[in-house]
Amino acid sequence: MSRLALAAALAVAVVGCQSTSVPSPHASLGNELKQQDEQLVGQRFRTLLDFENDSDTVFARADAGGNRVSPGHTGGGAFAAANGVTFKIDSLLYGAPLAAEWTLLGAYVRPLIGGPVSAELLLDGKPVAGYTRDVPAGTWAFVGIDLAEPKLANLLEGARGSVKRIALHVSASQADYDDVLLVNNTRVLVDDSSADGWKITRKGGAIDVTSTAKASHVRLPLAGAAERGWTIDEISARRLCLHQDSKFLTLLPDGRSIADGVTRPPPEVATIDIADECGRIDRDTDGDANNDGYNERRGSYELQIPDPRAIFRIVPGKEPVQSPLFEIGGLPPGKLTVMVEGKLINTVCRLPNGRALVLLPITIDRPTEVTLKTSDNP
Repeated sequence: MSRLALAAALAVAVVGCQSTSVPSPHASLGNELKQQDEQLVGQRFRTLLDFENDSDTVFARADAGGNRVSPGHTGGGAFAAANGVTFKIDSLLYGAPLAAEWTLLGAYVRPLIGGPVSAELLLDGKPVAGYTRDVPAGTWAFVGIDLAEPKLANLLEGARGSVKRIALHVSASQADYDDVLLVNNTRVLVDDSSADGWKITRKGGAIDVTSTAKASHVRLPLAGAAERGWTIDEISARRLCLHQDSKFLTLLPDGRSIADGVTRPPPEVATIDIADECGRIDRDTDGDANNDGYNERRGSYELQIPDPRAIFRIVPGKEPVQSPLFEIGGLPPGKLTVMVEGKLINTVCRLPNGRALVLLPITIDRPTEVTLKTSDNP
C-alpha cells in the first residue's frame, strides 16, 4: 500500500467511519503490540507510524542525526535520533482533526541512557500540553499526552477545524522511537449506581470518580501517565486506596476523603465488642496509628473473623458514628450476609484477596449489634 493510501485509510479510521471491509494496514502488528504492552489488551488503539518502511521517516523530523534502524519495538524497524523527534501527526491523519474519542497520543521510546523522556503536543507549532517520565536505559516505554485532560480536551474541541498543523515532539538523549499510537483506553473500573455507590472510570492518564450519594466528581492523575500521579492500591465498590511516593489517599463513596490518615471531616471512632469465640479486633494493620483496631489511613475498623457466623457490637462514644466501614479478614469463602439489628445491609463487597468491606450506611447513636453469616452459596 502506498503511503498516501495508508494515510487516507488512517484518516477514515480516526474520524470513526472506517468500513469494516477495509482491513487495518497495521493489523499484523496489533497482537505483537499487545504482547509487548499488556496495558493495550482490551483497549482500542490505532498505529499511526511503525517505521516498517524507509518512507516512514518522512513523517519524523529528528532534532539531530535521525535514521531508521532495525529491529524496533515491534516489527522490523524503528527510528533512531541523537535528541528529540517531531512526528507530523496532521499528515498521518491526512488532515483530519484529532477525534474526541481518543484519550492518549504517544510513542514508544527506548533511550540509550536512562533518564527523563518528555512529550509535547504542538498545535500550529505552539506547545499546549506536556509530560515527562523517567525511562530506564534499554527499555521500551510509552510516553504520550493525555488528550482527555479537561483543559486540553476543551482546547482541542475549540480548535477543531482551525488548526492546520498537529505534531508530537518526543525528546530523549540518544534513543530509538517506534509505534506512534492513538489510544482510547476508556474503561469503567467500578459501576455501582445505588444510592450509596459510585462510578470509577479510567480515561486517558487519570481516573474519574463520581459519587452517587454526594453527586461529586474528582479526577486523579495516575502514575505512568502523569507527573506526580497516583498508584491504585485497592479499588472496589466500597473504597479506593492510592499512594503517591510516601503520600496516601483513601476515598469512600459517600464523599469522605482521607489524606495520610487525616479524614475530612474528622470521624467519631466507636468501640467494637466481639467475643473471643467469634473473632478478634486486628490491632496490627499498616495504617493503624495507635493500634486500636481503627485504621486511620484506610478509614476502616479492622476485624479478623474466621467463623461462618459471628456477632459483634458497635458502641459509640459521646457523639454518634456516621456510616462506619469494616474491613474483615479470615472469613471463609462464600456469600457474606450482614444484618444490623435484623435489617439486611447490601453495601458489602469482597476484595480479590478474600477480605470483605462492610459499609453500614446508618448513624450509630447507641450500642448496635451486627450479625455476619458466610454461606457456601455464591
